[in-house]
Amino acid sequence: MTLRQRLTHVAVAPNLVSYCLTMTEHQRYEVVSEFPGFELRRYEPHVLARVSVVGTFERAGSDAFRPLVSYLGGRNERAQKIAMTAPVLQESPVGRGSHDVSFVMPADASYEALPQPSDPSVTLEPHGVEWAAAARFSGRWTEQIFLEHASTLNDSVSAAGLTITGSARFARFDPPWTPWFLRHNEVVIPVMPPAGG
Repeated sequence: MTLRQRLTHVAVAPNLVSYCLTMTEHQRYEVVSEFPGFELRRYEPHVLARVSVVGTFERAGSDAFRPLVSYLGGRNERAQKIAMTAPVLQESPVGRGSHDVSFVMPADASYEALPQPSDPSVTLEPHGVEWAAAARFSGRWTEQIFLEHASTLNDSVSAAGLTITGSARFARFDPPWTPWFLRHNEVVIPVMPPAGG
């Protein structure tokens, strides 16, 4: 690690502690059905603040953190502070060669009401109602562990007769200093709503 990278980590650390300690609101959803190994959820409309980064899966979260937390801390058109919620999402769209890391905006904040980011690397994305399969697990934040759980969930979703509509994403609910065996992680795969859903 270079001196500049070390100084960057030191500068970001106080913000990391401050925001993670107040990360109490969770993304809202309804558990519609329970299947062996996963839940079928209906997520409420929401807004994501997203950054795309090139690099390893393991580095993506760290590289995207600074612009995202800076947006929440007031680096936006209104210098407005925004509460951090859980989870932090990470997705690696097929064929893109990059990783999308997103913060979920507070449930009461609409796209129109949120201030636009001052940093062009941060993008706000409104999302409507979303159906998804989700499985919880603990463990380290490595690509291998994520891919293993994503593969298992993919097989379980297919066995349940549900249709997958997008890439798997990794959801992290805890700050990085949480012991790996206590971490609340999830793998989430978007699906078509069942008939009558």
